[in-house]
Amino acid sequence: MNAINLGIDFGSTYTVVSRIIDGKPQALQVDGQQFIFPSVVVLERKEGRRDKWFFGSSAKQRMTNPNTTAFIGFKMLLTNQLSRQALEKWNYTEEFTPEIIAQKFLEHVIQNVLARTNADEVGELVVGAPVCWFDKLETIDARNRLREICSGLDKVGNVRIISEPNNAAAFFVWQYEQREGKPFEGDIFVADYGGGTLDTALASVEHINTKLKISTKRLGGDGENTDTQVGVAGIAFQRAVVVKAISETLGISEEDVEMDDDFLKAANTLESTLLCNLLDVEDIFKEYEVSDPEELKDEDLVGFTYHGENVEINYYHLYEVYHHLVQPVLKKVLDDSISRVGKSKNLHLALVGGFCNFYLVKKQILEYFHQGHLTGETHYIRNDESDREQSISLGAALFAEGVVERGFIAPYGIGMWVKYGESNSTFPGYAIHCNEEYIPGEIYIVRGKNREEVPMLLNNRDRFLINFSPDPENFVPSPMMPKAEFKRELEAVECSPMVMVGFSMDEEQRLTVYFYNYIIERNNNHRDEVCAGSVPMSTFKDSFEDFAMVNG
Repeated sequence: MNAINLGIDFGSTYTVVSRIIDGKPQALQVDGQQFIFPSVVVLERKEGRRDKWFFGSSAKQRMTNPNTTAFIGFKMLLTNQLSRQALEKWNYTEEFTPEIIAQKFLEHVIQNVLARTNADEVGELVVGAPVCWFDKLETIDARNRLREICSGLDKVGNVRIISEPNNAAAFFVWQYEQREGKPFEGDIFVADYGGGTLDTALASVEHINTKLKISTKRLGGDGENTDTQVGVAGIAFQRAVVVKAISETLGISEEDVEMDDDFLKAANTLESTLLCNLLDVEDIFKEYEVSDPEELKDEDLVGFTYHGENVEINYYHLYEVYHHLVQPVLKKVLDDSISRVGKSKNLHLALVGGFCNFYLVKKQILEYFHQGHLTGETHYIRNDESDREQSISLGAALFAEGVVERGFIAPYGIGMWVKYGESNSTFPGYAIHCNEEYIPGEIYIVRGKNREEVPMLLNNRDRFLINFSPDPENFVPSPMMPKAEFKRELEAVECSPMVMVGFSMDEEQRLTVYFYNYIIERNNNHRDEVCAGSVPMSTFKDSFEDFAMVNG
């Protein structure tokens, strides 16, 4: 069997597929189109004819045709954060859920790449995922959904989900060493701003024998969906600009702007205009940034027709929406990310994602780092537009091929609320701490504040502890209680009245719970080295009763 290894940047707006060719990561064409493949799916239904599906650019060209239904943003909707009514606004139904559309899209991409490369199957598939799928209880299960979708694809072998900025960090470090002819020294900070999310990551770099090892030390970002928008990134920005222009031209409230075919055409027109005129847009903003920004109202960018009315988008619309919607979110994420970075003597900054090509985004990030928010020396890794758009996919290909190794840092802490003896007091005991390196498959025992192994009463083995902060005191305040099925599996493990509890975390941060009998012999307390039983944990949402309560 002729197998290839692939890295995929499954983006909210565009998708890029890469593989290693002659020792170098290269982006691949899909459907004979550009390397950047639009993440768009269109269903065409006509009476008396079978359904037709279109993907990528072909789908984008048909988004507003009669008898068609367009699906976009399906990656970010895998979080299941939106209500059924909100999903219907995005054309998703029980028949065509975001999961089903994502599966159809990725199946098309994989099969097309296999056909174009004359390969029989994909041996290793690495797919990028946004940071919010790693560091937030509300969205972490989306990684499992994406993994299940990819694992269920025809002719796909092992699947790994790695954070998007971690993939980008791998590529930029590899590229730096290839270009400079010397080892990379220091840490790399990646700011990844795309169509759906804003992600940041601080990664450390090691050299193990002849291989690079990239370990993500800190993750941060903003990728929350609401009923009106997908994240606070490129898609949300473009749609908000169109809404602003329509509202002002027609004299209606922004809430009354309908996201119909005319709206979708306008959003596509704006997106294409910004992509094709990056340098012109930059020149216009540079010309006016030292004067009154309201003068930008006289600079028209692009026009469109909405409900029979001509509407013009000017540069002030871009400026106003940016500073209202994007600027505060970007500042908040940068502030939070830098507070986590701490001291770094030699830090390299890399910009990733299509939205980082937009002048106002790039300007805000670079100015932030030039204002002395970090101690030590900071280097900006200059990269061109294609690097920013393809780096996640190229880095994923490096991981898939084994050119770069991945260090494993726990994105969350896991443990138990411990209670034992006659005392009624309980305290949090961790097995794995957030942001600490772990060995996949290694079993870590719940320990107390002094890191000693802690026994507990058998009837208290259902009080789980979750923490998404490096601060061990910043845990979810109430115990995470198992749902009925998970609880039955836990109770089915036959143990002594006192137990030691352990956890293992695999490469994809999936958990397994272990129980060891606690034995008292001649006042020498210890645990039986033989495991009494183990229970793999399913998704957080399916495992815990108070999941919804904890998340508001």
